[in-house]
Amino acid sequence: MNTLDIKLTPRQKAFVTEFVVCRNGAEAARRAKYAVPSARITASKLLSKSNIQAEISAMEAKMSEKLDIDRNTVIGGVFSGIAQARESNDAGGILRGWLAIGKITGLDKPEATTDLVLSASNSALEARFEAMSDAELLAIAEGSGGTCLEACLIT
Repeated sequence: MNTLDIKLTPRQKAFVTEFVVCRNGAEAARRAKYAVPSARITASKLLSKSNIQAEISAMEAKMSEKLDIDRNTVIGGVFSGIAQARESNDAGGILRGWLAIGKITGLDKPEATTDLVLSASNSALEARFEAMSDAELLAIAEGSGGTCLEACLIT
């Protein structure tokens, strides 16, 4: 059975509702009447469930549709807040605004990296660099060894 097909219990529904309102898992768990001492753990477990995540997404979509707002509207509002913070010399407000923009746009996440796969030509180039003296490598790093670098790349 797919976890998305599993119905939520009344307390899980309450958790979802509270989470959408406050965006704090532990607080949402407490408000939904889960045990206070283990609220953080409970919230973590609940938020890892795909049916809970699906319900949160559905509720957020309904809310944004009902309020007639979209991502661009929110970003525009944050930019307005940043401008007001600048006018009042509120460095913290400016920073919080940019942090919000980063979250909305996904720029708060680390960049994806790709593994470099060395081909035969890359291996040959690597061997040439390894054969160079420290002085030759330093000249390349300082930008004065362009002809040496060009010779390595061409041949």
